[in-house]
Amino acid sequence: MKTSIKHFNELTVSELFNIYKLRVSVFIVEQQCVYQDVDDADMVAYHLWIEDN
Repeated sequence: MKTSIKHFNELTVSELFNIYKLRVSVFIVEQQCVYQDVDDADMVAYHLWIEDN
């Protein structure tokens, strides 16, 4: 497993796309919780994710 942590400005376009795709899948679709997931907090946050090779 690979753990990554990056500030918003360090993310590649592909990393950001994959983060948003996963967040929508887990927090909106699976939990059936419709809300605005992408907001201004993302731009000042650090993003942590784990990749299972």
